Amino acid sequence: MDRSDPNFKSLSNECRETVKKDHEEFSKDRLLQAAQNKKSMKKVTRDIQEYKTFIPCLQSSTSGQRITSQTEMEQEFQQSYGDGQALGF
Repeated sequence: MDRSDPNFKSLSNECRETVKKDHEEFSKDRLLQAAQNKKSMKKVTRDIQEYKTFIPCLQSSTSGQRITSQTEMEQEFQQSYGDGQALGF
């Protein structure tokens, strides 16, 4: 991604917001599963916090495989959101 592009900042903000929403849904699902399976809520909450500070991987929208490389994640974001259509630009 070219950081000198004027749309880069708005695109980055949209990506951050999308990831934040996805993380919130992930947290809700994880906590609900823990409650249904009668697991330790304290332990699950701690595990969720680890995912908040760092995104360990990203699932590819085309192949469904996990992407762990930071550069490959950026390329996936660019393919998914690069034209701005998916984000409503």
